[in-house]
Amino acid sequence: MKDDILEFVARYFRPGALDMRRAWRHISTGRRSMWPSMYAVAFALAAIVTGVFLFTHGNTEWTDIPSSATSQTVVLPDGSLCILAPGSTLSFHKKHFAHNDRDVHMKGKVFFEVECNAKLPFRILTSDAVVSVLGTCFQVLHSTDSTCVDVVSGSVSLAASAYPESGVILGAGMHASLAAGASSPHISKSGSSNPAAWANHLFSYNGTPLAAVLQDLSECFGCTLSCDETDRNLTGSFRAESVSEAVSIIEETINVKITIQ
Repeated sequence: MKDDILEFVARYFRPGALDMRRAWRHISTGRRSMWPSMYAVAFALAAIVTGVFLFTHGNTEWTDIPSSATSQTVVLPDGSLCILAPGSTLSFHKKHFAHNDRDVHMKGKVFFEVECNAKLPFRILTSDAVVSVLGTCFQVLHSTDSTCVDVVSGSVSLAASAYPESGVILGAGMHASLAAGASSPHISKSGSSNPAAWANHLFSYNGTPLAAVLQDLSECFGCTLSCDETDRNLTGSFRAESVSEAVSIIEETINVKITIQ
């Protein structure tokens, strides 16, 4: 019976086609023995119609940027730049964003370059955390286990949704993680020298052993780099769009030969 009703609604429903007052009068004047079943059917039908209407019309209020197999660059209505890593998603309210608020919801890993607006702080909302900024560059990595933030420039606050008073402020170069269900974030050293390099292609090292540099670049570009002279250290900052460009810069800087596999 439920499948028949759902099929009927999906095929014939039109906004305004169901007059609930007229249906109620028809039910109340019918035979008393039929009232319980007719009552149930009428309200089941009404519930299904309402659900179909909300599903087809309510979702139009949101802009959803679905996951993709490659990185995606998105410019939000306020001018902020978002780079989504493969498999990540982002959404924001069409009418509210940049007018009532600057809230976005996300999953996965996203790099943000946020336009400054003191009147409307930019907020990233995950299932457990709230990341708030005015204008800066940073990365948010959200999974079922935790929400992690790496700040490239400016300052960012990270707090548990249920415990906003226990948040922490992060400056440039700082990393913090919030475990799912935890009340406060934990500040620690990032596992990578350049955690956002996959998005902004900027690399910075300060007396970093070459072995660590090659490991960092290998993870960023998805390859394997090796060198026989790993006793060297690298100091400097550079931009590289590809692994070959990064390798060329390092080879010329410290006079080594690097193999790409």
